Amino acid sequence: MEAVLREFWYGVQSQSAGLVAAVVFIGAIMALSVRYRGQDWIDRLKTPKTIFYIYVAAVLLAVSAKVWYGALYRLLYLTSVVILVMGVIAVSSVALFDVFLGRYRRVQVPAIVRDVLVIVVYALTVVVALGNAGVNVSSIIATSAVLTAIIGFALQDLLSSVMSGLAIQMEKPFHEGHWVRFGEQTGRVLEINWRSTKIETLHRDVVVIPNNVITRSPLVNFSVPDPVHRRRLNIGFRYEAPPNLVRQSILRAVESVDGVLEHPEPYVVIKGYGDFSIDYRIHFFINQFAARERIEDSVFTRIWYQLRRDGLSIPFPIQDINVRRVDEEQVAAEQRRRKLAIVDALSKVDFLKPLGSEELELLAAETDSEFYGEGERVIEQGRPGSSFFIVENGALEVRVAMEGPGGSSQDDSAVQTVMSGSGLREHVVAHIGRHDFFGERSLMTGEARSATVVAVTDVELFVISKDAFAKVITSNDALIEEIGRRLVERQAQTRKQTQAAQSATHNAIEQEHQSLVGKIRRFFQIGTTPKPIR
Repeated sequence: MEAVLREFWYGVQSQSAGLVAAVVFIGAIMALSVRYRGQDWIDRLKTPKTIFYIYVAAVLLAVSAKVWYGALYRLLYLTSVVILVMGVIAVSSVALFDVFLGRYRRVQVPAIVRDVLVIVVYALTVVVALGNAGVNVSSIIATSAVLTAIIGFALQDLLSSVMSGLAIQMEKPFHEGHWVRFGEQTGRVLEINWRSTKIETLHRDVVVIPNNVITRSPLVNFSVPDPVHRRRLNIGFRYEAPPNLVRQSILRAVESVDGVLEHPEPYVVIKGYGDFSIDYRIHFFINQFAARERIEDSVFTRIWYQLRRDGLSIPFPIQDINVRRVDEEQVAAEQRRRKLAIVDALSKVDFLKPLGSEELELLAAETDSEFYGEGERVIEQGRPGSSFFIVENGALEVRVAMEGPGGSSQDDSAVQTVMSGSGLREHVVAHIGRHDFFGERSLMTGEARSATVVAVTDVELFVISKDAFAKVITSNDALIEEIGRRLVERQAQTRKQTQAAQSATHNAIEQEHQSLVGKIRRFFQIGTTPKPIR
């Protein structure tokens, strides 16, 4: 028994260099795991640490075989050498690719390139190590060449995909997270591996595409070098609609959609003359490819509302002949009902109280009805305007753009803040609903809009233009004085002034009243001769 133990010890001593190296590597890996706990490259050291444990076990098994079963010693010894080489290369790979290049040089080497280099180095090192151990390497290489040829013919499609994957990693035409199209497949890249590339479509389906198919197919990358992507939609209009008017209407709708870029600018071209319509093609640009369907839906929605307001329509692609009898009394009754609804809405506007029934009916006859969709901007802060709006149905919110990164001096916790499509910070300062009104100052003076009004729901608005109001106001100069006074009072109430403050600033309010009346007269080109209220 003593002789056996002595021989076992001698065997261990003959492998001391490899054992010492393995123990040193294991200790170093443990120390680094404690020092840099939680970092990604530390996790990669778990594999080489396991390999070194296996190497120690293989050495002990080889020494045991030398003592009790010598025929297996050489095989087990060569196996331990191969395992040791594998562990050293694995540690070197982490040190080179993850620590030196990744951590310090900030160079990310593709996984497939890294794996190929490791395999090549490993094969060469194993051949050299076996040659130094006295193994006839030439016979192994000859045998492996024959086996490689046989395997190559059997797995040529797989090898083609692997080589294509290597080419993709070297050229880097796309990365994980990019939106791409391979032939008929469009989606976001999830993973690029040795054999295939996985993409996720908008349907949330995962498609696995062999790499050799990708390299043989046309590739479109929607994310690089520029995420800006052009979209196009088709729409038809009646032949009676002037093309320039159609273009202006479409562009007004498209430019107001969130997600549509201002630059490059949207544009509209005539595609051709169809059987039932003039066909137009709308071009606009986006930088959110994943949201393209939502943006297109918003574009079509806004176009419908804009066409309704502009009196344009899309023809039916059929011949539709309808014969019906129109009840003139029913039509007249509907018109009267509509007029009464407008008169009722006008009578609830405080600064229009001085108008008599005759003026209200005259103004109602000139009032239009317009529809806006949810999210549309009815008026925009800073832009010119000369119309006045009364809410018939729906809800809207009033926003004021705040200059500078700090925004308003108000307590942001008490004021709702939103971001406009142009990136400005806007505070929601009021909500308005049925029979509320806005835009009166611009109607009377032509001043730029002092706030932005956005539709929270679909809304119907009664719209009074400058020309319509001029038919009422130009014949009554005293009415201007009364309306001006009521506008100033309304503005004072909006500022939430106290009664004391109002009395203290009576002169300032009177001056503001006279200034406002002057602006109204100049805007409507009315003389200064006062006329009595009828």
